[in-house]
Amino acid sequence: MQHNTIEFIEKVEKLAELYGFEVSLKREGQSVGTIWRIRIDNAGVEVKITAACCIITDEEGNSKQFEKYQSEWNQESLGYIETLLK
Repeated sequence: MQHNTIEFIEKVEKLAELYGFEVSLKREGQSVGTIWRIRIDNAGVEVKITAACCIITDEEGNSKQFEKYQSEWNQESLGYIETLLK
């Protein structure tokens, strides 16, 4: 699970760079309870990744949640992030 999260974070960073945005990464907690926060600073987008889900919040405070038990969660999440960055 941790490997998939790190892989997803790398994809988000590459996507943000592709559109010319700065990324900051913050890790909260350890092991199973780790929460990752990716902030795409100049786009106003925050991605929060927990053990169970990925929550993406836009600059207006609207959020969309993707459950990690669904097999397509990371592709759907990346697609949604790309939509926000365009």
